[in-house]
This record gives sequence, C-alpha cells and structure tokens, in this order.
Amino acid sequence: MSLSMFVRKLAPAEAPGFQVSQPSRYLRRDLLRTVLRDVQERTGLPPGWLDIEAMDTAIAGKTGCLHGRFVLKCWAPRVMQHAAALERLFVQRLAWLDPTCEEWFTGLSWRLRLPEGLALAPLPSPAEWLGDAAHPSSASRLRASSERSDDS
Repeated sequence: MSLSMFVRKLAPAEAPGFQVSQPSRYLRRDLLRTVLRDVQERTGLPPGWLDIEAMDTAIAGKTGCLHGRFVLKCWAPRVMQHAAALERLFVQRLAWLDPTCEEWFTGLSWRLRLPEGLALAPLPSPAEWLGDAAHPSSASRLRASSERSDDS
C-alpha cells in the first residue's frame, strides 16, 4: 500500500474523551508498519533485517496508545550504530503522515531477536566503556574493583 493511499484511510482524530475504536487501532498498527517500510526504502535497509511490533499501552489515563518496538532480526553493527538516526527518521515520517501521533504514539524501543549460536564480539574492558582519558578516576576505580574480584 502506498503512503498516499494509507493516509486517505486514516480516520480523523477522535474528539477528546472518546476511546479509540478498534478500526483506528488497527489502522495505527498498519501505519507503524507502513512507516517502517518507508524508512527502509529511504535508507536502503533490507526489509528482512528490521521489523516492528505495535504494543498497546496507556499513559496518563489515556487508552488506545501504541508503543513501537523495533525487532532486529539480522545482526549488522551498522544498524545499531545508526539506531538513533533510524528512530528519528521513523518519528519524523510518522508525524508527517499523522500529525496527531503525539496523542497516541508513546515511543520506540529495540529488541534483538538474533539467530541462536550467532558469534558476537566479546564485551570490551570497563576502561574502554568509560574511556581512560575522559574518566580516569572512574576507570581506575573499576580496574581496582575488578582486580580485587580477581584476587578472591
């Protein structure tokens, strides 16, 4: 379905105090999937690498809200390197298609659904996470703590 066809199917925003109808909820779920396909086409991200799950959620007493969870199905470090940019583009495209999304879209999270037995890089040392030059006192405390743990 093209984006323009999808926009024509979107129901007008409900008046305040009304509950979201089931058809609207289904349309919004479809909208999240359509926006992801649009982002994949714009960025060249292969469609099989990333999926989206739409989860019902409630905030501040409002029902009918949706939370999107990106599901990474294929390990490609570049995807995680650009995760923030992908999220930003997704939200921008969603807002362009449905300016009322701020009322019902609560945000995005990530889930890694990777194949069993996939060889992953080992975790770096604590000093690499913190950066010796940027946080010398934190890195030295962690090193001292890990050395004490190794001695016991």
